[in-house]
Amino acid sequence: MKTTVKGCGRILPSIVAFGAILLSMLSTEVLAQTGCASPSPTLVSWWLGEYGTTDMMGWNPGTAVGNLTFGGGEVGQAFVLDGFSGLEVPDSPSLNPAGSLSIEGWVYPTVDQNGVIMAKWGGTGDYNDQRSYIFKLVTGLGLNFAVTDAANQWNVPFQAWVVPNVITLNTWSHVAAVYDQTTGTRIMYVNGQEVGRQTDPPITVLHSIAKVGIGGYFLSSTTFDQGFYGLLDEIAFYADAL
Repeated sequence: MKTTVKGCGRILPSIVAFGAILLSMLSTEVLAQTGCASPSPTLVSWWLGEYGTTDMMGWNPGTAVGNLTFGGGEVGQAFVLDGFSGLEVPDSPSLNPAGSLSIEGWVYPTVDQNGVIMAKWGGTGDYNDQRSYIFKLVTGLGLNFAVTDAANQWNVPFQAWVVPNVITLNTWSHVAAVYDQTTGTRIMYVNGQEVGRQTDPPITVLHSIAKVGIGGYFLSSTTFDQGFYGLLDEIAFYADAL
């Protein structure tokens, strides 16, 4: 039976059930007091919302896009997004893993429409054919998780994997997207439960020059698209299939 433990701003699925979407806390004292798991060694970046646009791992700080504000989150403060605001994170080698990757965080959508959680997904102008990965909400209370290499930049069927009717409006949900490059398998989770799995021939995700967007994506270096309406909290990126 699948079990989950909620705490430290994460949903920790049972390792017996399907592996570890690991909890992340910086203080070992807090970890000891709460019984939470230690951070994964493959945790690259973690944007909490508590300290502005800072990456708590220190590698990839962001800057605000539009009228980004902060409000009460699932854990402490969260990013409050109006469909035109979000975070801009510069391109870096650590956000271009050569193999597997995972994205997780808390979402509180207020509108049922396309809205990016996190993406490195250029598509026009100076970012033409610079798609790497995108994790987003889609109309129909669904989730989409796409990855691509150079050969599949315009392969819409490959990119358009959607799991519908898994998100609830005006409610906090923990979501996670995992790409296991060794098998070519993409998996999505909601509140610790697997909601979809898709396996294709393995690819090496494109090392893109595009900036990372949180709460939207950079279609070009100056175009921020598919903005999220609602709140995002505790967004984390891993260079591994968790």
